[in-house]
Amino acid sequence: MFLSKRKSGVYYIFYKDELSGQTKKVSAKTKNYKEAQKKLVEFETTLTEQNKSKFFTVKSLSEFVLDYVQNNFTKSTLQLYRRSFKEFINIVGNKIAFDVTAEDIEYFKKVRLNSVGAVTLNIEIRNLKSSYNLARKFKHSYNNPFTDIKQIKTVEKEKMVFTEDEILLLIKNIDIPLLKNFVMIGLYTGMRLAEILNLQWNDILLEDKIIKVLNKENHRTKTTKIRSIPISEKLYPVMLAMKNENKGTYIGEKYLFQSYTDRPFDKSFITTKFKSCVIKAGLPDHLHFHNLRHTFITQLLRKGISIYKVKVLAGHSSIKTTEGYAHLIVEDLRNAVNVL
Repeated sequence: MFLSKRKSGVYYIFYKDELSGQTKKVSAKTKNYKEAQKKLVEFETTLTEQNKSKFFTVKSLSEFVLDYVQNNFTKSTLQLYRRSFKEFINIVGNKIAFDVTAEDIEYFKKVRLNSVGAVTLNIEIRNLKSSYNLARKFKHSYNNPFTDIKQIKTVEKEKMVFTEDEILLLIKNIDIPLLKNFVMIGLYTGMRLAEILNLQWNDILLEDKIIKVLNKENHRTKTTKIRSIPISEKLYPVMLAMKNENKGTYIGEKYLFQSYTDRPFDKSFITTKFKSCVIKAGLPDHLHFHNLRHTFITQLLRKGISIYKVKVLAGHSSIKTTEGYAHLIVEDLRNAVNVL
């Protein structure tokens, strides 16, 4: 790579294209030698990055990103990123990563919407956009084709909650003690399903009436942050009875809900059993285990608990997430506006 001054006095940068092997030139757009040298250095840096990217396919990008996500995020996040790349490659193909165009992405959106909803597609778009940004951070790229891509507009869905009568009816129809204990913990702590599954007796401080939600080798919290949840007066007898049942076999590292393999139960085991109890109780079939978490958060807000305290208890990363539950208590505010 070198500079050459033309008859016009303007300097040109001559370089060899690595793919074609041909010598090419580009104007430095200056007649000043020092400025031309500076442009040469800048061009060489840019060209190096571009040449690297010409051999960096979408599959190469996925391998790099998935390795990073596996080391820094939760297993569920890794699964989302893996699915995003799999579907993108299936539809667009294993192109050179930075030859991907806005047209390719719009085509991906159009095809993908035939099999998934807008929410799922938006998650995949955000994951792919973040992946390209990550590649830029580590100097694997010089652009991000997802930068100006718009997500699909979605209609906000109401967060379904259990009424007090539905909770009583549900618990009455749970004939499996283990599942009933699981439901009680979900109802009175608002913990996520995976968080409860990964609870060990070391995490339960009964004397202090505290449950610690921790990151572990095989499980990370959704926000990767730890939190402590006070054990309520209604939940304490349940936790005490569970500990007494484990006397003799009580081990600090033992999971509260573990299978015969001494590992936590699979998510599908709990969700399937829970769903069968919902049906048995004659409750609406749109109610799932996660709705217990919605119920916990909503009930706290209805009781006048500070939204900031609720955010901490729920383990939300942003207050905006907690604010999303505010519309659920609009009926509770009706008396307030009626005083006008």
